[in-house]
Amino acid sequence: CNMESEVQKGEETLDLAGMLKAQGELESVWRGRGMDWLLQSVVRWSNKSDREQFITLHTPSGVVSGTLIPHKAYFKAFADEYLGVTTGDDAEKLRDMIAAYGAPSQDEEDPYDDVQFIHMRNAKFFVPGQNPMPSNGILWRGKISAVCSFNLGRFGTD
Repeated sequence: CNMESEVQKGEETLDLAGMLKAQGELESVWRGRGMDWLLQSVVRWSNKSDREQFITLHTPSGVVSGTLIPHKAYFKAFADEYLGVTTGDDAEKLRDMIAAYGAPSQDEEDPYDDVQFIHMRNAKFFVPGQNPMPSNGILWRGKISAVCSFNLGRFGTD
């Protein structure tokens, strides 16, 4: 028995690739239990319909509030912000390459696809005793697994 490539389990033999796949599936199931399926659905709906929605997220670091945007809009805005006023053929190629990350994946046809990230525009951070940061809001990307709770609507007084 080659200890590096297979493990004996009763009468079953798992190769290393099989073990890693099983470990990945187990991680996905357990980590998935830590994510709000409704928030994943809201993000999925936004991605599929190009809908924007005011949303407030409660995280261990504080409150993040802004406008939920589809991943396609996020990557386009990220490319524009990253490149700023840079022009030329190389800049356009890079802008297109970054924006392409927002293209729908084949998995999006699966109604149970694993949405892992949430994207916001004009995001502000709220911490007790402090003014919202930054005052003008930013483009933001966060892990859904890091969100404790959420509500629709904006937090703040503007």
